[in-house]
Amino acid sequence: MIGKGRKEGEFSFVYIQSQVFKGYGYFELNYQINTLNKLTKRMISIEDNSDCKALVMSFISKKKYRKLIPLNKPSLKIVFFP
Repeated sequence: MIGKGRKEGEFSFVYIQSQVFKGYGYFELNYQINTLNKLTKRMISIEDNSDCKALVMSFISKKKYRKLIPLNKPSLKIVFFP
């Protein structure tokens, strides 16, 4: 799940794998984030719990995100048009 970042030109992401919240992070468009490995290197790991799940479900239900990207392929390509 991709959302707004902390500053202009930055985006945030939340990484969920097999319905388990793994962590979050930030990136700028000038970084080539095109593999799962590159994404997880920028990730801040967090233990999954009911509060995390509730927050993520709230963002999804209220559509407070920019884009949902399924990662069921070995490579990831993120393209944004701000």
